[in-house]
Amino acid sequence: MKLTYKLKEKRGDTLVEALTAILIAALGATLLATMVTVSVNAAATNKAASDATYRAENSMVRDDFASGTINLTVEGKSYPGIKAITFTDANGMFLRYELSPVRTSVVRCLRDQRGFMLAEQLVSIIFIGLLCIVVTAGLGAAMSAYRSITEQTHAEMLLADAVERVSDEFAYALSVEGDQAIEEGEVLFVSATQHLEAAILSPEEEESSYDNAGIYMTFESDDAHPVYPIKIVPPRSNLIPVLDDVKYYRTSAGNMAAGTWLFRISIKSGDYSRTLAETTMTVKRIGS
Repeated sequence: MKLTYKLKEKRGDTLVEALTAILIAALGATLLATMVTVSVNAAATNKAASDATYRAENSMVRDDFASGTINLTVEGKSYPGIKAITFTDANGMFLRYELSPVRTSVVRCLRDQRGFMLAEQLVSIIFIGLLCIVVTAGLGAAMSAYRSITEQTHAEMLLADAVERVSDEFAYALSVEGDQAIEEGEVLFVSATQHLEAAILSPEEEESSYDNAGIYMTFESDDAHPVYPIKIVPPRSNLIPVLDDVKYYRTSAGNMAAGTWLFRISIKSGDYSRTLAETTMTVKRIGS
């Protein structure tokens, strides 16, 4: 009942309760520190005992040893000519033999029943942590490069599609309205696909969102017979195609021949902050 009441209580803790909680936390931290200290001392004692055992074993063997071959007989079956190293004591008495330094080291490691020391475990944890950091950083860089390459590839594909669609409309235009030597902006022409007076353009950046962005073909119409715009190049993969700087040279000017379209298409990111691909095209109108 007291626990349920405490959980449902809306009042804060009193000063006595807060001090008691701090005291318990301090005692817990002290106990944890004591346990760590005892563990370190135990590991050091274990290491000292192990070193003493190794020194005792080494004192039984001379610094020099002999290598050669021995003949083994196990359950009546002979195994002659086995390479081995024999160890003797200071008086030349045989102590033991080892078949191979590599094999002996491997077998000793496999049969070792001692655990890892605290220092060894800490070093292992540090190495594992460093490895995780390196792998995470490398994976992040690889994923970033993959996303960048994928985005650039999609931008190039969208640019090629936009250039093809817009170029076809301009190249096959039946006629171009106006009487200026150079028509600029929303240049009106008669579309060969729609057989209507049209213009190709993109909405202004500040007036458009991703959903209504893209390259449109708009038509001249009246209220009685409205004709709605057609989105000939829609955005995709969070990329937006933008058409601007459209010009039609009715007469020759500089290096531009008469009857030539000049326009620029760029591929921007979904928020218009970056231009990923861009090209300026010239297209000759067929029949001009």
